Amino acid sequence: MKAKCTAYSALFVALLFLPAAGLAQLTPRQSLDLSLAAVGIENDPASSAPDSSLYADGTRAINEGRWNDAVAIFAKVAGQRQAHADGALYWKAYAENKQGLSKSALSTCVELSRTYPKSRWIDECKALKIEIRAKSGRPVEPEAESNENLKLLALNSLMQKDEPRALGEIQQIMQDDRSEELKEKILFILSQSRSPQARQMLAQIAQGKVNSIPPSPSLQARAATLLGGDGLPGSSATRGSLTLDVVVTDKSGNPVHGLELKDFTLLDNGQPSKILSFQAFGEGAQKANPPVEVILLLDTVNEPFQQISITRQQIANFLLRNGGHLAAPVSLMVLTNQGLDIQHRPTYDGNGLAQNISHLDNQLRTINRSGGFWGASERWDLSLRALENIAATEATKPGRKLLIWTGNGWPLFDNPMIDSTNKGMEQDFDALVRLTTRLREARISVYSVSLGQPNMGTFLYKGFLKGVKKPAKMNLPNLGLKVFAVETGGRVEGPDNDMAAQINLCVQDAGAYYSLSFDPPRANGANEYHDLKVLVDNPALTARTSTGYYNQP
Repeated sequence: MKAKCTAYSALFVALLFLPAAGLAQLTPRQSLDLSLAAVGIENDPASSAPDSSLYADGTRAINEGRWNDAVAIFAKVAGQRQAHADGALYWKAYAENKQGLSKSALSTCVELSRTYPKSRWIDECKALKIEIRAKSGRPVEPEAESNENLKLLALNSLMQKDEPRALGEIQQIMQDDRSEELKEKILFILSQSRSPQARQMLAQIAQGKVNSIPPSPSLQARAATLLGGDGLPGSSATRGSLTLDVVVTDKSGNPVHGLELKDFTLLDNGQPSKILSFQAFGEGAQKANPPVEVILLLDTVNEPFQQISITRQQIANFLLRNGGHLAAPVSLMVLTNQGLDIQHRPTYDGNGLAQNISHLDNQLRTINRSGGFWGASERWDLSLRALENIAATEATKPGRKLLIWTGNGWPLFDNPMIDSTNKGMEQDFDALVRLTTRLREARISVYSVSLGQPNMGTFLYKGFLKGVKKPAKMNLPNLGLKVFAVETGGRVEGPDNDMAAQINLCVQDAGAYYSLSFDPPRANGANEYHDLKVLVDNPALTARTSTGYYNQP
């Protein structure tokens, strides 16, 4: 993404590019309200122009919700007809719309188009028009927009006002020879509706009954992920018994083997729950079949290049331990700004994997990250999409998996300026339910390993470990990497200077562990959160497993 991040383009970083989060429900204006100062005149080639100072005053007025002041300031900037005049007209229209003066806002946009017909701000005004029309009950026809981002905005608005017509548009687009990127965003718009018709269409796409041109298995998998298994053959909601993988460690953090069923107590919402089945794996017990798989993920999206180079070497150091003979099968994945790249299937050959990762050097040098708020949104999107895709893929495979994610993970967005709407919080909550359920069904424990020294943000995640019971309690940091690590029974290691040792410590969890199952109680409603605790009779031992689950009727 370019450093220029204006209204409608920012929307699709923080909205339609976020299949895992409720920012998708923000309008372009609400999205910009989150951090308008990051847009302002930062990275603007005209930042030294005579009107720059006054233009910056206008952006501050908008950040502070001073709409009257903003209109007056931007009108003055526009009247000077200097470098920021066209942008000032857009922000004037934006502020007018905030005041409820939609007709004035549209008139200002007409003035922008007439005076500056080649301005980059014209598309932003078109997005504003789509929002105004949607509020008035007269949504813009999606096919009337040639720009794909604007087409998606119009389609999203049409879904709110006339869903049957929108579903017809969606089916036509899915069957046409359009870009897969466009179709993936449309799938997300479709997934936001809870109507039976929308869910049925999403299920048909997942099952390949709505033929995409060209055929796309990845779109089918994406539809299935967004559907959360609802309506799909063989889907597994939280009905019947649940299985937990439990790692028990001593005070030094070493896995403990040799325990029996009588040593464990399972608490569901603080109440004892009967353990239906129990199996011990590892030393002195049966071997897991299939063996526990370790997934090493090199995150090149959320770390600077200098750190990535050191991380790559640390991974190689781990792989080459014991002459390259790995204790568990390891697969290697790399997250880049192009998406998730599976480098190698599970293998015990550490030497081969180390050689493979050494060849990534030239590839990693091509990675470029966007900065500021919108760059952070882009990285958040890529990371959560990768996690969801891994969970969806691994859910089709038997056995337990350890996902070891290098680096500190994606941004937490723990900022009081980020104030999502009620609808947005509902979508964030739905995303949390979907991801935690997918990870549990895939039997994935997440691990976070990182280099460096602790800083102010290192332990921020600890404030978001409490289970989220309803949308009103949802915060974006609840979707953080380290939060998932704790909630899935994994580990948060580092930061320090020996990532290889951190990875080795995480892999020890593949050795001795226990699997137990139980019947959840009957749920009183959808997405009913249950807190889980597994206790061991010996107080010197600690049990780690999933900290909770979402029960369904």
